[in-house]
Amino acid sequence: MALCFYAAALQENAWRLLQNGITTGDGNRGGGVATSEDVRKSEEDSASLTAAAILLRKSAGAYAHIRNTLLPEIETTGALPLIKNIPFLPLELDATSVEALEIMAIAQAQGVAAERAERKNASHTAIAAVNRGAVDLYEAAAAKLKLISQPATPPPSERFRMWLALSAELHAIKALRAQAGICRQDGELGQAVACLKDAIIRIQRCLTVVSTAKEESAGWRMPFIFELRNVESIHAVYDKERVVVYVQGIASVVPPPPPGKVVIAPASVEWLESSSAAGITDHYFI
Repeated sequence: MALCFYAAALQENAWRLLQNGITTGDGNRGGGVATSEDVRKSEEDSASLTAAAILLRKSAGAYAHIRNTLLPEIETTGALPLIKNIPFLPLELDATSVEALEIMAIAQAQGVAAERAERKNASHTAIAAVNRGAVDLYEAAAAKLKLISQPATPPPSERFRMWLALSAELHAIKALRAQAGICRQDGELGQAVACLKDAIIRIQRCLTVVSTAKEESAGWRMPFIFELRNVESIHAVYDKERVVVYVQGIASVVPPPPPGKVVIAPASVEWLESSSAAGITDHYFI
């Protein structure tokens, strides 16, 4: 179980780094002249994103080691915890669950890669593809959780399943926003506006889901609120161009974004040697 603590701690520390970089910070995206403070903040955010991506890849690597090496050894020896003489398999010791956690960590790192692509002003096509890759990963993790077959394994919480679904939807929305940029470059402002309108509808739907959840989390709301402001701002510009410059109607069908592209892989990790980097004290390894 120590390696599970390690993997989870890596993810927790990664998200501490991302709190300002993704959910609240936006650098100088709003335009205007960048001040020295803007530059400093951008550099700090970039460093945080890089560090977070490394931690998440190591977390995925830790889960991969559990799944590929440790669990087969446990199954061979039969050394499972027992509760009332019934083999009890926590989620962390179920191969399917661990694979889902591994994919989830890769998905989180993929999301960081998408954010970095935006901050580096990558092409709309690249941003859409990387975000769609994150969608594919989150959906794959959710699908894995449905395959858990151990009768003694506690089911994943509704909150966890909802988080996976919302994460996938957030990146699908970002891919739509990037697809709108692709359409604009092609002179298809009617399609671009259709993408943005669909994105707004999906954001509002997600905000409704979060507000009616049993355990509402402000941390879930903020990314969607930030994205809503971003999409609405772009929509105002594109819609004006559609009417005044291109004289196009709004497309009835939203064009699909490019296929997803996964650019992240688990990193190998020497967990006993790097435990301090994850903020874990030695007693976890005794």
